[in-house]
Amino acid sequence: MDTLGLVRWSEALLGYLGTMDLGHTALLLVLFVTSKGLRRHRASDRHFVGLCWLVGLTLVAAWPLVLGRSALPVLPPQEAVVDLAGPVTIEGDTRSSGAETVASERVSAVLGAQGAAARRQPVPQTAPVAVEPVRLDLSARECIAIVCAGLYVLAVAALLTHLVAATLLVARVVRRGDDAAAPELAALFGRLCQTVCPRSRATLKLCDTIRLPATLGLVRHWVLLPREAAAQLSAGDLERVLTHELSHVRRNDVAVNLLQQIVKRAAFFNPLVWVFDRWLRNERERACDELVLAQAPGG
Repeated sequence: MDTLGLVRWSEALLGYLGTMDLGHTALLLVLFVTSKGLRRHRASDRHFVGLCWLVGLTLVAAWPLVLGRSALPVLPPQEAVVDLAGPVTIEGDTRSSGAETVASERVSAVLGAQGAAARRQPVPQTAPVAVEPVRLDLSARECIAIVCAGLYVLAVAALLTHLVAATLLVARVVRRGDDAAAPELAALFGRLCQTVCPRSRATLKLCDTIRLPATLGLVRHWVLLPREAAAQLSAGDLERVLTHELSHVRRNDVAVNLLQQIVKRAAFFNPLVWVFDRWLRNERERACDELVLAQAPGG
């Protein structure tokens, strides 16, 4: 890519980011203004509204792909020019089988005559083609555009690398987890799976490297429980903790959180996106607490 192409690419990227930022800001301001009216509703309803807004933010960020257009300029390909020396005239009637040899001889004679005439003609002198020098001088605006676009690409790459590294670390924790639990705990977990999320497949793992319970997995789900907590908590507390984690499985919160993290990293420069991310995470935890209270005796 030459200098002019890099400038066009940077300016197009910054224009796309500006449009995305404007759309995100407008959507989030509408959500924050109307959030006061959502307080009287349940946390699950507020989280559903936030999920709709998250889908809207994703569509705003992916509008070039939705419309089938790229945000980056694409230079038009060079057209190939084919120059023909001249038409070849074939005389004779080739409809009969006996005339094929005569027609072939006439074609050879015509081509030979045209080649001899072309060799006798003088070669025309063509004017030298002026080659445009590569542009190296850039204005301050163009330099700022290139620097800002480069910083954005590096920042997004670093944030996505951090997300992938965290995912690999969590996968290692899952592999090191212990499936062997006490018979009472295993029976409790199986009963809660049938009650809270009967259509999902979840596995309980006891871990020594975590401090808080967690739920992982998109298709196959794992509920990670600290071994120390499993030994110290009472049966009622364990039931509430496992019900809370299985509520995440029932609501497919892991997939929602993954989409949420990708959108937050793509629009990291907008502070409203970070506020929305924190608000949606809090509403998700409150919605799971509501399911825990609903599953409790007398709830």
